Amino acid sequence: MHRDTAAKPFELLQKIPSLEAPVRTVQTAHDLAVSGSYGMVRWVNRAVGGTLDVSMGLLEKRKPRA
Repeated sequence: MHRDTAAKPFELLQKIPSLEAPVRTVQTAHDLAVSGSYGMVRWVNRAVGGTLDVSMGLLEKRKPRA
């Protein structure tokens, strides 16, 4: 969604002949940065979720049964 929103100004700027190549380069860098950032957020969320699953499992094993 972020890339789609950002694509609109890039499209407009690419219509200016002298800016077409530099804008394409900047858009590529932007898209890579966005993909990397969102990928890192997903990775951290999975890591935190896995850590919490293990931690909760260990805590449940230690709970005294009533």
